Amino acid sequence: MALDFDTLRMQDLPRSEAFDRLKEGTGWYDPAVLQALKIVFVPEQKFQLSSLSLSELQPHMVLADPILDTMGNLLLAKGQDPSEWIVTRLKQMGGARSVKQPIRVILPVSSSEEEVVPSLRPQPVMTKI
Repeated sequence: MALDFDTLRMQDLPRSEAFDRLKEGTGWYDPAVLQALKIVFVPEQKFQLSSLSLSELQPHMVLADPILDTMGNLLLAKGQDPSEWIVTRLKQMGGARSVKQPIRVILPVSSSEEEVVPSLRPQPVMTKI
């Protein structure tokens, strides 16, 4: 089973999808061993899609959609997790090349409380002058 799991992971399947494929093979694997594999290798992680203003964007929030300027030019691609420098630069843009809003991001959710993980809640960014 471990070799099958590794083979699926090497095909770039997320852990949860690789586990689901193993589970579909009814009768192939011992259910107790499958459950142990899930506990060890497939953490329960939920995500929430949020729409934010540019002022709420924080470094390392994963972009659900590309960030475009108001003229439609691509500034950051979908799936990126912008660095602090990039977030600061986006916030400094103005005039004809301002950033199109809202910005959609993917935030992890705490599985126990079903709320956004506190470290990734939008908070004001402090910049040095």
